[in-house]
Amino acid sequence: MDTIYRVSFYKKLTGDTGHPAEPCQGVVEVHGETRERAIEHARHKFADLKGVNDWSIYADYEVVEELPARKRISESVYTKSLENHALDVTRR
Repeated sequence: MDTIYRVSFYKKLTGDTGHPAEPCQGVVEVHGETRERAIEHARHKFADLKGVNDWSIYADYEVVEELPARKRISESVYTKSLENHALDVTRR
């Protein structure tokens, strides 16, 4: 059975004041038989989401978290949440 991993991508930047900052550029959740395969899949998925061929254009490193079963959110729950949000916005 595949494990679900949450992969967060970060970029090392320097702010206007000269202080370092490492903002999160995006987060993807992927299935993987191994941690290494999950990272590779997440890099491709992140690049696709950003519309580039190389994930490192938008990020310098990633942080990987293995999700326990109770923290996993199914695609249908996420989609349903987005649909409800869209309905709320159109009603205003």
